[in-house]
Amino acid sequence: MAHRLPISRESQTTSRTSAFTLMELLVVTSVIAVLMGVLVPGLQEGVRTAGQVYCQANLAQAAKGWLLYLDDHHGAFYQEVNANLHYGGWIGMWEYAGSVERRPRPLNPYVGLPEIVEDIDGAPVFRCPQDFGGVPGQPDLTCNEVMGTSYQTNLFLIGQTQISLNPPRVRPLHREINKRLPKMNISRASEPSRLILMGEYGWMLQWGAGLPSSPESEWHGVPATFTVAFLDGHADFLRIRKGLYVTDQYRVLPFAELDAMAIALQQEER
Repeated sequence: MAHRLPISRESQTTSRTSAFTLMELLVVTSVIAVLMGVLVPGLQEGVRTAGQVYCQANLAQAAKGWLLYLDDHHGAFYQEVNANLHYGGWIGMWEYAGSVERRPRPLNPYVGLPEIVEDIDGAPVFRCPQDFGGVPGQPDLTCNEVMGTSYQTNLFLIGQTQISLNPPRVRPLHREINKRLPKMNISRASEPSRLILMGEYGWMLQWGAGLPSSPESEWHGVPATFTVAFLDGHADFLRIRKGLYVTDQYRVLPFAELDAMAIALQQEER
């Protein structure tokens, strides 16, 4: 007949106390929830900050590429239909699908890329890691997927040779701008350290008077604030004020001789 070994009182006590009680589990769960509530916003803020830094590095590199481009083109900016979006990057989904002719991206060689890049991952300097889209009519796609780049240029520098005369209150200013846009040259651009050259896609929608802003293109979680690069090559994270051509922090208008008219006509929109 088998004999059972006696269990010591110490072993019985250890057995009873080795498991968590329901109350202890609830306390631990509550502590974890509190810690997550404290840590997660910090982690999210860290991710946003890292995205801003990454975008600033991208835009600073692109801006320096533009300075090299200008050196090779006697200071003349790139001007073409949709030049503000088709200046660099990969070809984008519209061209990849064959809906329009595939055009060389003139800035690409100045940042070490081929003029035509057909791989969506082939032009990382033109892609913001927090590109959440915001292209009208394309709610499920990023700007980089649609346009081939996450960044848009200042239309007064790199774009078409004429801009719209709307909204009506600034028509006199836009007429004067249109006289100066053809063959736009860096020699005509005022205050390079304050003049915005390009920025994240939504910055022009946010800035443009009469244009609907796109909250989806505020990629870093701060309303009306975007990463932008300036004509002197540096980049920053700025709140863009809608409808203002000249501010204390920056300027969108390249022509200093039109500052007085712009300041008299501009009106900040909310």
